[in-house]
Amino acid sequence: MSASGLPITQLGSTIKAHLDRADKYLGKSEEHFKAAGIHLVEAKARIASGEYEGAFGAFLIHECNDLSSSRAYELIAIASGETTIDQMRAAGAARVRKHRAACKQSEAHAAKAAPRTTSSPLRNGHRPVSLHLAERAALLEQYVEAGRAMSSDQLRAALVFISTL
Repeated sequence: MSASGLPITQLGSTIKAHLDRADKYLGKSEEHFKAAGIHLVEAKARIASGEYEGAFGAFLIHECNDLSSSRAYELIAIASGETTIDQMRAAGAARVRKHRAACKQSEAHAAKAAPRTTSSPLRNGHRPVSLHLAERAALLEQYVEAGRAMSSDQLRAALVFISTL
């Protein structure tokens, strides 16, 4: 066996349980994050020795309930003392701020680059088909209600004109 004495298939559920406890008990979260990281280091070593069929990523997906590899390496860094939870959270907050600033800048750039000059309800500048049909029907009704006696040629001409709108 190994340091924990757990079978490798049970190691994943132990890692996930520590993460769940860390989320539930924020006061002891650092201890649980470290414990999960220590188990991940052990799992990685045991996978490298051939005790688990598959790669570390497959272990994370199948045994740790879809734990992402980036999160796993964060936990390993916490367990090894390379970083702290506060540093991880600060780095994450900085990434979110940078991303939001980039999104705002992109939206501002797009608004300057292509100002909307159309009164269309659709972004692509076209009117919805149902709006076309409704306008055409309304115009045709106006012709009919106006009481104009139309010949078939006039009616065709009106329909052609309305269809170009």
